[in-house]
Amino acid sequence: MRLKIQPRSVRVRLTLWYIVVMLAVLGVYAGAVYSFVHDNSSQLLDERLHDDFDWASDMLAQRPDGSIAPYDETGEGDSPWLQVWSLDGQLLYDTPEARRNPVPASDQLAAKADERIITVPGVNPPYRVMSGGARISGTPVVVQVARSEGSIIQDQHRLVYLLLLGLPVAVAAAGVGGYALARRALAPGRRSWITRPARRSRVPRNHRQYARRSRSACASGRSSLDAFSRGYRPGASFDRRR
Repeated sequence: MRLKIQPRSVRVRLTLWYIVVMLAVLGVYAGAVYSFVHDNSSQLLDERLHDDFDWASDMLAQRPDGSIAPYDETGEGDSPWLQVWSLDGQLLYDTPEARRNPVPASDQLAAKADERIITVPGVNPPYRVMSGGARISGTPVVVQVARSEGSIIQDQHRLVYLLLLGLPVAVAAAGVGGYALARRALAPGRRSWITRPARRSRVPRNHRQYARRSRSACASGRSSLDAFSRGYRPGASFDRRR
């Protein structure tokens, strides 16, 4: 036997329905915002990968001994995750960031060099890798850049935290607003769509005339019947020709 609890007050029912509808609208809004932020963060990360690829083509040069190095000495935090491979798969140059955070199967990705952005899930957080052909001092090489998806994950966690933090406030505001609207709609002396009586349908004028004539005919017939019943005597003869 299941116990079914229903509020008896109409105001409470309207308030609960208002809260449910508002939560549904807020859920759709939160999903749209989450998707929008995720897409923008993902697009921004891809643009940074392209900028890192262009940085390698502009800032790297080949030394007289055949090694590759940047034009100016840069600090460990100034250079992006970068690797330079020869066409036969030999690693020619890598930045300190690439040595600190190695990406699995980076040599296999460099062998393709199709300038596609691929997500590598083997590390935590995942990395996005882009490999493509370039020329450094006239020598054809394969430039490989990568960036972590940690910034996207942090933005998503921060957004979810803010949405959950504002959920109790939204529920409380929906409850107060719904109860105020229900109280105003059901206030004494106020005709609302809930308490308004059904509107009587209009009868055409000719129908009303027929109704009046029918009532008058019925009234005259009833008076004639009453007069006949008062003047009638059992056994009396109605033959007056004597």
